[in-house]
Amino acid sequence: MLSDTMMIWIFILIIFMPLADLFFNLAPDLAQTEQRNLAVFPEFKLDPYLIHNYPRQFESFYNDNFGFRDHLLAWNNLIHVRLLKTSTVPLVVIGKEGWLFYTGDGMIEKYRATEPYSDNQLEKIKIKLKERQYYLSTQGIEYYVIIVPNKITIYPEYLPDSIKKVNNKTRYDQIVDYIKDDPEINIIDLRDVMFKNKDKYILYEEGGTHWNKFGAFLAYQEIINVFSEKFSELKAKNITEFDLIETIVPKPAMSNFLPLPGEIKKGNITSFVPRFQTFSKDIIIVYNHSIRGVDPNNPVPILARKIENSTKPSLLAFADSFMLGIDQFIREDFKETYYIASREFDTGIINYTKPDIVINELAERYIDESLRKPDNEPLLKSFYKRKEEEIK
Repeated sequence: MLSDTMMIWIFILIIFMPLADLFFNLAPDLAQTEQRNLAVFPEFKLDPYLIHNYPRQFESFYNDNFGFRDHLLAWNNLIHVRLLKTSTVPLVVIGKEGWLFYTGDGMIEKYRATEPYSDNQLEKIKIKLKERQYYLSTQGIEYYVIIVPNKITIYPEYLPDSIKKVNNKTRYDQIVDYIKDDPEINIIDLRDVMFKNKDKYILYEEGGTHWNKFGAFLAYQEIINVFSEKFSELKAKNITEFDLIETIVPKPAMSNFLPLPGEIKKGNITSFVPRFQTFSKDIIIVYNHSIRGVDPNNPVPILARKIENSTKPSLLAFADSFMLGIDQFIREDFKETYYIASREFDTGIINYTKPDIVINELAERYIDESLRKPDNEPLLKSFYKRKEEEIK
């Protein structure tokens, strides 16, 4: 009889503990790791509209703040990550030796090569690049396409064994193989330099999606080495020209998707501090869209670097965040460097900045979005069509 009574009281205690913690904060606080703002306690007013929405708002608040919630989520992560070796987050795959892999943007499907390009799709991509190249060549501008490999491409050995390739050739492989022998298209494939150095350095963030400073530096060297074939004044710097400083910092954001109780998510990051004198200065250019006939009230800021009185070439990069990782190294090699945070090809900005080199830097995960989407530039097609007619 006593044991039954105790069980009833224990059951009641368990039921009411979350509610008690909500008001009296019984459990110790855990660091907030969710990549969003939690719902706040809704304000109650005698207003028909507010009263109508109050139950839904309160439910959202309670779901985000009920007692012991953070601890229960952390214990759930602990069981899945440590015991079951599985992720509680659809966007993250837990790999071997603590590596995390992002699954968004079709990363896993691209690695497994589940949907190869058709020859027709490859030909359209090739023509698109040739249109861009020919347009720039008429203005004496060199054009390069740089593809940044996914982390999963360089470090597949850290994937769980359950993820297998369907086809040996990825879309990345197909594009490079299809256009590599075309002398009119300059494509810089960074995979070889990454594969050659992956055992010497860790090149990508174990808990993120980007390359680290070592990966960015190797990419910089490879890019400058290719440029130097046509611009002899360019010479890539050596790693010995930098002091390598290692510091302890919080790990990349993807690590925070899987918070574990009692653990502080920290790691090492290496900074490259130049031993040489730097000359480039940051400048901000506001490009007016009206140059190509679009809304003049919507200017686009252009991140730019400049070296006064330099005789080196200038560079315009249509790029994403991977290219910004290279900026520290590449900015000292050009008299002017312009970064456009876009994968679109904009002839107006090209005419505005008048660079010697234009690059399209594309992360492998965005190849489809960048290359299969038609350019919204009639000028490109008219130039290329004129060239084709001249050839005929």
